[in-house]
Amino acid sequence: MENTTEIVLTNINHDVSLPFILNLEGETDDRTRIKCTELLRLIPGKRLVCRALWKEQTVVTKVFMDYARSKNSMSKEKAGAKALRDKGITTPELLYAGALEQDDAGILIYENIANTISAHEAWKNATTENKITLLRDFMVLLAQHHDAGLSQQDMHLSNFIIANGKLYTLDAADILAVSSPLDKRAAIENLASFFSLFHKSYNHLIAVAYDEYNNLRTWPQRDGAIEEIQLRVEALRQLKKKKYLKKIFRECSEFICNKSFKKYVVYDRSYDTGLFRIIIKNPDTCFSLKDRNILNQGNTCTISTFNIDHKTFVIKRYNTGGFITACKHAFGKTPAMKSWVNAHRLLINDIRSTRPVALIENRFGPVRGKAYFITQHINGMNCVDYFLSDNIKMDDKKIMADKIAMLFEKLASHHLSHNNAKANNIIICDGQPVLLDLDNIREHNSDASLKKAIMKDIEKFLKNWEEPEILSKVFRHSLDKLIREMQLPVV
Repeated sequence: MENTTEIVLTNINHDVSLPFILNLEGETDDRTRIKCTELLRLIPGKRLVCRALWKEQTVVTKVFMDYARSKNSMSKEKAGAKALRDKGITTPELLYAGALEQDDAGILIYENIANTISAHEAWKNATTENKITLLRDFMVLLAQHHDAGLSQQDMHLSNFIIANGKLYTLDAADILAVSSPLDKRAAIENLASFFSLFHKSYNHLIAVAYDEYNNLRTWPQRDGAIEEIQLRVEALRQLKKKKYLKKIFRECSEFICNKSFKKYVVYDRSYDTGLFRIIIKNPDTCFSLKDRNILNQGNTCTISTFNIDHKTFVIKRYNTGGFITACKHAFGKTPAMKSWVNAHRLLINDIRSTRPVALIENRFGPVRGKAYFITQHINGMNCVDYFLSDNIKMDDKKIMADKIAMLFEKLASHHLSHNNAKANNIIICDGQPVLLDLDNIREHNSDASLKKAIMKDIEKFLKNWEEPEILSKVFRHSLDKLIREMQLPVV
């Protein structure tokens, strides 16, 4: 049965029953009622984006919970949408702007574009060749923006969609319009903001894309331009990274966060189900479930797998330990919190690790107690077992040794060290090495500190392979490039 009861917008969460009805202020015709059928985005208490039916057509609605405070944001978005349309930029048409009867909320109603894919998904699934094509398409679009005196100030791939081979610009609230085409300085800053969305492994494509853009704007070639952009791109990447690593501790579209005097919880919203909330409420139940598998039971931590919602997870409980350890973690970051941060740090740097799912801390006000870190389970083979197996060819082991050396190299390129690089903390999954045990990972501010830490990582890892000698030689050969490039002492 359809939900036709009046919705309290400020109380809406991701569990809202669909469909629900919204009423435009001053409208009495049933055809003008808005039936929201799909939740697209929600910032609780602030903003709601839905796919809906209105006047017998499918539309996208953007609801601003506090109309009085949101009038400025709505005015910016209306102005941005008009600027895009007036300049011939492909964007969904704004069909209506006004207020709702419910909760003094404002609403914008947009044309729904059928059969779309977000630019983010398109990039993620594209081949290298298609990525280059997509970048060129973006250069055409951004050149159009800049020639028209427009620039997107909140650059995200999710602010663009693709339908029938066309790129559409969304989120008009952050479109800045000036009366003349963007000058080189402003255009390059906007391009750098766009390029910073991509991992540094795609840096080589910046030159290709910039040349395309340069030709579209009919600018003369200038020595050093690419280098300038790449420096700015890296600076912006660092700013985005810092911003994201703060975001992982608060309520947002990606995470659910609950904080009380006695508990702090943050977890990935995509795993939010009734069963998962039971685990969040009492994580110790994971260690007594019938199908659980205790992986490690020590004084400092207990690790187990558990199954819910047809998925397998790993929970790591960090015990408070003795008095000194308890005092150490009481007012600082718990190992669980460090693991949560480091897992996301690896994720945004495209370094393979376990997917972080939840952080749970028992607290007494500011004092932290027992803590838990939950990840998605990865099926794989322990690194030691892999290399000691008689069923795996030596040629395959050499290839995997090179991949592990590349893993250390990737950590170093992001100024990271693992600090507990035992072979048991690497598993082999889908032909790739994956890092485990993340609470000791450290980001370094100086080359000297990084070199010292990476050297210790290599030494610790090689201690696992003193016997048999052939494996020791394989790993030393694979790691030799990293040692030479970082000018580390020969191990």
